[in-house]
Amino acid sequence: MLNRYFERAAYVVAALILIPMFDAGTSVLPLRFAESRWRYGTIGLLSNSLLIPLAGVLVVYAAALAQGRSRTLRALGAIAALSAVLCMAAIVTFLLDAVQSQRDIRPELQLAYIVGSSTAAVKLFIGAMAFAYFALAGLKRAPGEARKSSKRERALISDLGGTPGTHQKAGV
Repeated sequence: MLNRYFERAAYVVAALILIPMFDAGTSVLPLRFAESRWRYGTIGLLSNSLLIPLAGVLVVYAAALAQGRSRTLRALGAIAALSAVLCMAAIVTFLLDAVQSQRDIRPELQLAYIVGSSTAAVKLFIGAMAFAYFALAGLKRAPGEARKSSKRERALISDLGGTPGTHQKAGV
């Protein structure tokens, strides 16, 4: 178990992930979703800043796991699942925009364009995989953690003469 002040410090440090995301987000303003070259450049730029949010997520997960914060882990798991889906959608969009924007690239820069596009796509894929593993880690119940029973299950158990949380068979 962590000291509660250390846990708070870990959460504050993890909150620093917002700064590079804010910086990257403001550098692509004004938003021009209709332009494929803007989308390509924006997703490529954001893929470069993916490591810091992943490091922040790791810090938050470690602190929540060490303190046994199952609700926090489930919330983080849901956010990580959404992030994994967003990374996969970004890969598809990025690759389609890369193909569409490639015709505007001078022939002598084609190789650099392909290498840069491939690198960004790989970063996004690794980010998607990491977020998917974080989602699985956060959404999976810990060993020995009781599953919350539904109202119906509690009513059925009490009708059988048991107490919620015990598993008695009828007639035994």
